[in-house]
Amino acid sequence: MTLKRSSNIYFIREDENSFKYSYSYVLLNFFIGWWGLPWGPIYTIGALYSHIIGGKDITQAVLSELIQNDPEADTSTYNINVENIQTYNIPTN
Repeated sequence: MTLKRSSNIYFIREDENSFKYSYSYVLLNFFIGWWGLPWGPIYTIGALYSHIIGGKDITQAVLSELIQNDPEADTSTYNINVENIQTYNIPTN
């Protein structure tokens, strides 16, 4: 059986490396991911690549969700330029 799932969202500071959050997923993919046929090898290569380059940056989507739900939020404490942020409707389950 082949499964394709996302991990939790982690806050990673600018001077921090994301590898400490992803090493367990890298090991899991490397040893177990290949066995799911037919898509296991293809998904494993893609997942390993994604983990090695640092994962998926969803900072803008998370900040737009925060701003959308709390317009008076002080986003200056995040040290991120929020002038040109688009807002997205992110469904919650």
